[in-house]
Amino acid sequence: TIKMTCKKKQWMHGYAQRIGIFWIELPVERRRCGTCGMTFSTSYPSISPRSVATDAFQQWVAQSCIGTSIQAVARMLKLPYTTVERWFYIHAPSFLSNDIQPKAVCVDEFAFRKGHDYGVAIMDAETGEVYAIEAGKNEEAIGRALAHVSRSVQVVVSDLAPAMKKAIQRVCPEATHVVDY
Repeated sequence: TIKMTCKKKQWMHGYAQRIGIFWIELPVERRRCGTCGMTFSTSYPSISPRSVATDAFQQWVAQSCIGTSIQAVARMLKLPYTTVERWFYIHAPSFLSNDIQPKAVCVDEFAFRKGHDYGVAIMDAETGEVYAIEAGKNEEAIGRALAHVSRSVQVVVSDLAPAMKKAIQRVCPEATHVVDY
């Protein structure tokens, strides 16, 4: 390859256990293939080319949302609410509790990115604790999310979506379905 330029910089948030939050400045090299003439930007291992934060920082932000609101974390870090919300829903499944036996749960769909990627979340109706998150908003995704709590749940609260009703009837047939329009 032939190096064309290295004027652009990519700034990223980072997080380290003993240091805390820090900024990373990465040079973005534009290169051209000598054989085919294709132009491209260099990338770094484990860092998405369009990302503004490392995976470790995103996980730390998501973990910070446990016990407080997403909005409070977004305000504290001076980050957009939608960014913090997206990171929470992406990384939360990795640290959700496996030993769960709620009596009443709420099921709702949300957007990882508006108009692009959707997911389903299962939350405790009393405490608001998130028990499960699954990608997609169809009946199969709702069923996979409900499977995490199906053995103990007695009440399921959802909206009027037809996929919600079908999944609840299939996975939790004994539970009372409360519709919250």
